[in-house]
Amino acid sequence: MSFEIKSAVRRGSEEPPTETFPDDEWHNLVALARECGFGPGGEYERLVGLEEGGAIELDAPAAQRLYIGVGVVLNQDTLPFAATWEEDDARLHFRWVDGPRAGSRFSLDRDRVRRLADRLYRGPVLVSRVGGPEG
Repeated sequence: MSFEIKSAVRRGSEEPPTETFPDDEWHNLVALARECGFGPGGEYERLVGLEEGGAIELDAPAAQRLYIGVGVVLNQDTLPFAATWEEDDARLHFRWVDGPRAGSRFSLDRDRVRRLADRLYRGPVLVSRVGGPEG
């Protein structure tokens, strides 16, 4: 299963491609964004709790809040809850240092996160949970 993110407002005649995140990558990215302040209105729970076939729209203010959190993650600014390091690949690498996931490691596709940030910056998005191949 995976999460698909696309613009909720059609701009012009050509829609940018849908971004697809495997479950684990999406959950970790949104959890990092939550630690950066995203989700005070319950958006976090709605995003990670989607059932297969479900979808929610993040309006412009919610998309902007997620954009801020994703931007911090993308820039690997000071993250007191996760340690980061560089490797010679196209991924962002993290290790949770606090909370129930302390010690677990994961990585995110840097370009995919960058494209998501660009889409969130532009306005409302539709997040859908779909079956099938991940990523």
